[in-house]
Amino acid sequence: MNGDFGLDAPSLKLAAQQYPDQLTVTPSGGNRYIALNNQKPPFNDINIRKAVIAASNRTDLRNTRGGELVGSVATHYLPPGIPGFDEAGGYEGPDLDFVSNPDGDMAVAEKYMKAAGFSSGKCEGDCDITMVGDDSPPGSDTAEVFKNQLEQLGFNVNFQKVAHDVMYTKFCNVPKNEPDVCPNVGWIKDFQDPQAMIQVPFSGDSIVPSNNSNWPLLDDPKITNEMKQAVFIDDPTQRAQAWGKIDDDITATAAAVPWVWDNQANVNSANVAQVINQFNANADLSFTSLK
Repeated sequence: MNGDFGLDAPSLKLAAQQYPDQLTVTPSGGNRYIALNNQKPPFNDINIRKAVIAASNRTDLRNTRGGELVGSVATHYLPPGIPGFDEAGGYEGPDLDFVSNPDGDMAVAEKYMKAAGFSSGKCEGDCDITMVGDDSPPGSDTAEVFKNQLEQLGFNVNFQKVAHDVMYTKFCNVPKNEPDVCPNVGWIKDFQDPQAMIQVPFSGDSIVPSNNSNWPLLDDPKITNEMKQAVFIDDPTQRAQAWGKIDDDITATAAAVPWVWDNQANVNSANVAQVINQFNANADLSFTSLK
């Protein structure tokens, strides 16, 4: 079995076409996004962040992991199946022009670049940015596609490829070392609740000197205060509404590029009777057996 290692796109395609009886695809209850460093230029400018999201072809990003089998293109952060997903706009997401087109919209992107002061609609002057991401597929493929998308807006991207654990422990999890872009991040629920999906990754109170998981370094006092209030709501309907609104507010900051609510693809040998745990979408070894 593949265990907790995901499949690259070619392996997923092979399994789907030739070994469908040995493949399961299960919603992970998580998301993947590209973090933009909100605390230093150029991405401390919300208009530039909006331009980057608008220009991003998120369908192409999803294709680096296997296309439609991988899941739906994300328009916000709460995934399907989590309370608050519908209240945050469901699959269509909030009514924001910079996130509405999954294939990217250069006209909208250029509008926001002009709002940021670039008359040509593309970056002018100091356009160097640093991106630190995975050194192997599928993460490296995602990063390369996003690099090309940034370059279409005029940015010069210095893409540093490192091992996945190094990307986190030395760069993306350490605010003082955090690059402009962390392309290979995402989150999965610890419990079946919207708080578990968006509080740690987006609350200003979550930013710490090391092992930091607020990768965009989003520190919006209004959003942080909304979360502090929503934590104590125990009515399920009101709780879903409150966290759905918070999700909308986070998306409106353009803090990151949400690009997929992903499924977990699991494969096994023909003689393995694999049982999937629906909570974490991985094999449950308490019930998996040899045929």
